[in-house]
Amino acid sequence: MENGNGAVSDDQLDTVIPARVSEADVMESEEAERLLADLSAGRLTLVQQGIHQRDNPQHTLYHECLLRRCSGELNGPSLFIGIAAAERLGRIRPIDHFVALTVAQWLIDQPEARLGVNISANSAVLDDQWGEFFALVDAHAGVATRLVVEVTETAALPVGYGSFIEALRSRGIKIALDDYGVGHSTQERLTQIRPDIVKINGHYTRNARQGEPAAIELRGVAQDLRAFGGVLVLEGIETEFDRNTAFMAGISWIQGFGVSQ
Repeated sequence: MENGNGAVSDDQLDTVIPARVSEADVMESEEAERLLADLSAGRLTLVQQGIHQRDNPQHTLYHECLLRRCSGELNGPSLFIGIAAAERLGRIRPIDHFVALTVAQWLIDQPEARLGVNISANSAVLDDQWGEFFALVDAHAGVATRLVVEVTETAALPVGYGSFIEALRSRGIKIALDDYGVGHSTQERLTQIRPDIVKINGHYTRNARQGEPAAIELRGVAQDLRAFGGVLVLEGIETEFDRNTAFMAGISWIQGFGVSQ
């Protein structure tokens, strides 16, 4: 309450009004908790989707490893909502570490495999939490050069990301920029991490089905990206028309349910 001169009393200043929690906040927290509980209980696994050569689909650049619940298939429900929630709540790192360690072990067990793993930009921090992963990679010759780390588009890079990127690159691990054209996957991030591979978001593929202006836009994007060097991959390939879209844009590598079920 106010005192005689109109000032607010100390008692009123000490009163804390609880922040209102929205239904969306509660649902987001529940999704993240469910995903982390599944991780802890061993109910998560990885499925693979190939990045294929456009004109020779039997030839693959590598296979991206995607997180699913154990009973899931590649084309089953994704865990994007839970992963996005865990990322926003600052709880994504245990998930990224699980995926990275699992893929590293697969590469040890499968000497011919070339695999990719997604990590949030939030996890691109060189600290002791990555110690087990780097120790495993360093202990087995040939693993690093068959591994691709895809940095996702849904978060900004943290301070000190350069040390993490250098730790990957110095070992021969390839770096991919995922979903270029949405979120934080922009030309700025291209200059920040200088990826070996740029994966162009599937919305360009879908838009190109609607008419020539969108196809021309994709061709312009591809031309701009070639100036940075590296390998280009077009995502969202589902039909022969999509494959031709990649051809017209001069993109040699494609990914999607139309080439990998």
